[in-house]
Amino acid sequence: MILQEPDRTAYDVRFHLFGVEVRIHPFFWIFSLLMSPTGDPKSALIWIAAVILSLLVHEFGHVLAFRRYGIRSSVVLHAFGGLAIPEGSGYSSSYGPRFSNGASAFIAFAGPAAEILSAVALLGAVHLSGHEVLFLRRGLLGFEAIPNLVAYPNVMEFVYFYGIISFVWGVINLLPIIPLDGGKISQALFLRIDPQTGLKQALILSILSAIFVGLFLVVQTGSLWNALLFAYLAYMNFQALQQLGFGGRRW
Repeated sequence: MILQEPDRTAYDVRFHLFGVEVRIHPFFWIFSLLMSPTGDPKSALIWIAAVILSLLVHEFGHVLAFRRYGIRSSVVLHAFGGLAIPEGSGYSSSYGPRFSNGASAFIAFAGPAAEILSAVALLGAVHLSGHEVLFLRRGLLGFEAIPNLVAYPNVMEFVYFYGIISFVWGVINLLPIIPLDGGKISQALFLRIDPQTGLKQALILSILSAIFVGLFLVVQTGSLWNALLFAYLAYMNFQALQQLGFGGRRW
């Protein structure tokens, strides 16, 4: 599955941050570099630094939410983003039976919420420091926030990249597409309303959302990569629907 924990390798970067084990898989560096919006080596390094910080903030949002329930977890950054993995979970697209639906939704929401709020806080700090933040009507979210730090070009580029990454990826992660965080929230809410058919409803919503978002991003960005990614998510959810015995029934 696209968001499973990758196997450990001899080339992993490993360290501890605030008592939490963090592992960076080698494919993370490759995919982050390929996603860089610039070909300039220095800008690419600033981009990767912004990606790492944004993902760590996101995953530590999950880590803190796990701690609320007395559970330790570790963090992995990999080709498609990051994972916060509770100890002994046998990680899958859900958080497992030991979490209630409410706890699962809270844990899932904590990650993108931390990521988005951190971007707001960083841009707010730029504004409070006496520098202008320009809001332009463009980008995936309909606007882009550009810090006016002309005297500090590297800092300006980092803040800009961090804001784009954290806002866009944070919002995308909140979409009701399994196994994204929004899909986990959707699944938890549907199961709370109806434990018998909740998963079926969540999968159907996930499939439709993935198709719609993929088409929207293709129109907005012209990127075939976006189409393939969300097409794969839709297909993965359709397979799950079939495996649960819902594939041959009417929706």
